[in-house]
Amino acid sequence: MNKIIMMALCLFAFLSVKATGLDGDVIHIDGKYWGLLAKPINEDSLLYVRLMDFLPENRYSSTANWDGYTAYWKIENGNLYLQHIDVYLHNETRDTSWVKVFSPDDLKDVFASYYRGGKIYASWFSGQVRAGQGEQLIYIHSGFYRHYEAEQVITVENGRVLSMQLYHNYKKDGLKMESLYSEVVKCFPWQQFPEYRECKLYFTTHSYEVTPKGRLTDCYVNVYIQPTGEKINDANHPLIKTFKEILKSIYPLEVFFINGKFILMYDNYTFPISVEKTKEANTKS
Repeated sequence: MNKIIMMALCLFAFLSVKATGLDGDVIHIDGKYWGLLAKPINEDSLLYVRLMDFLPENRYSSTANWDGYTAYWKIENGNLYLQHIDVYLHNETRDTSWVKVFSPDDLKDVFASYYRGGKIYASWFSGQVRAGQGEQLIYIHSGFYRHYEAEQVITVENGRVLSMQLYHNYKKDGLKMESLYSEVVKCFPWQQFPEYRECKLYFTTHSYEVTPKGRLTDCYVNVYIQPTGEKINDANHPLIKTFKEILKSIYPLEVFFINGKFILMYDNYTFPISVEKTKEANTKS
């Protein structure tokens, strides 16, 4: 069981390295094209299957775009419409490629339930999506986890756009999470916890609350202890209280103002700490 937990912790700690960033679609808003960080067609499994059966098999795909298509959208009179779908095709030897554009008329059989008067109304889709423009501020190699200087947060219900909020995002320089980890390792007070000196401690953190000046004010912390297999999630446990106070004492951190809130680069992070790591860190400093 301990080995399983350890494998899960390692996966949790390095997920951003192993996962894949995904290409989104494109959306036309008020005369400008934005990168849409979503694939609305894929939200309807039956519609998705029909589209995959319809599109040519000789289309390019990649780990960023497994399905090999890019959909273009527009907002018109408060409704979300599919403008067209682009696919990159290749010949048998893959030495020649070209783009094929499928218009709403080409797609009317696939989207039969949503095709009216030459338009495809996205009434199958409900949810909140983001569209980005400008400099990329945050990129984590996982799904659509990235943020841009300008973002539109769009709320859609059955194809009807209920709200659109434009945000101007920015970054404030400070210690990155990797540097924060180094500082925590250096100053961890092992003398207060002699019972754990022979152990490796894995502190997992998430739900960060940070100030505009880059100070951490709160977060959720639990700790897994190897090799005993003990797991502690009591916020009042001395080990967790001490660890959290160390985090709060190190600043300023690199913070991002994203869509109305100050956040850190990662929404979760694991801190592996041991006596050996502390000694090594202090030797290098």
